[in-house]
Amino acid sequence: MLSRRSLMGMMALTLASASVQTALARGRAANLSKRLGLQLYMVGADLDADLPGTLKALADIGYREVEVAGLHGRTPEQMRAKLDRAGLVCTSCHLGLEPTAPGEVSLADPSAAIALLKSLGATNAVAPSFPFMRYLKDRPDASAALKDPKSAGVLISDVAHSLTADDWIKIAGELNRAGAQLAPAGIRVGYHNHNIEFVKFPGGQTAHDLLIAHSDPKLVDFELDVGWAAAAGEDPVALLKRHRARIAQLHLKDVASVTPNTNFGIAPAVVGRGVLPWSALLGAIPGSAVRHAYIEEDPPFSTSPLKAAANSYAFMAPLMARLGV
Repeated sequence: MLSRRSLMGMMALTLASASVQTALARGRAANLSKRLGLQLYMVGADLDADLPGTLKALADIGYREVEVAGLHGRTPEQMRAKLDRAGLVCTSCHLGLEPTAPGEVSLADPSAAIALLKSLGATNAVAPSFPFMRYLKDRPDASAALKDPKSAGVLISDVAHSLTADDWIKIAGELNRAGAQLAPAGIRVGYHNHNIEFVKFPGGQTAHDLLIAHSDPKLVDFELDVGWAAAAGEDPVALLKRHRARIAQLHLKDVASVTPNTNFGIAPAVVGRGVLPWSALLGAIPGSAVRHAYIEEDPPFSTSPLKAAANSYAFMAPLMARLGV
């Protein structure tokens, strides 16, 4: 039988371990306000027109980290050099589970994905959506529809609503496989949501729930886009709390209003000028697995994308600092 001294010792070790784990979790989110990031998709047209000038403008605003969603005609090495010169760090890159265009690097080619990420200096590879292209192979209208953002949204939404729970479970398996392939290189695989992942199946589970339940936490993280979650009628604060151990990155996106839907419908707003409960959301970050956060706004913009990025930063960074995030 355990002596009282042994029992007390074991309790002390357990409490100490819990304290360490809490401290580590808090450490993941420490100083997000000092290294607030931007998803570069938001300023894509500006980057195409003037890559070095746009990156410098973002750094001058105060951004320190970026998430890449394309190389804007540069090689990974050239992109890294431009980022370095501007004082920006690429911490994450959006890569599909499959290519959406010929020659595109994706998680289906682990060697190419690792080479790309290593060149950029990124340690996170995030699938920006489910692999919709495989479901469009027999659709003669797909090629033309995908060239128009509105038509593409309708088409991809149709595909998403045709998927079964088993389809989403298989996609979770693909994330596991990619995670296992990239883990030896020190790269974490993740999944980014829109609102289509919150379609519900009998029993109340969403596609997002299925992806989380059937992916391996040792291999796969999630990037919660709080704006798209809100557009689906979900509570992003509750989502972050419920999946605090699985959500490693955030897209900080605001919405002007919410008409719940799972059809790519969203009313974008500059961060801080919409309806999201930012103090509650940021207050849920400490103690979670969140390591990076990126401002993003979807078009159409009420002002220029760079001005929107500046206005969003001016709201978010001081609020984060006040809340100790």
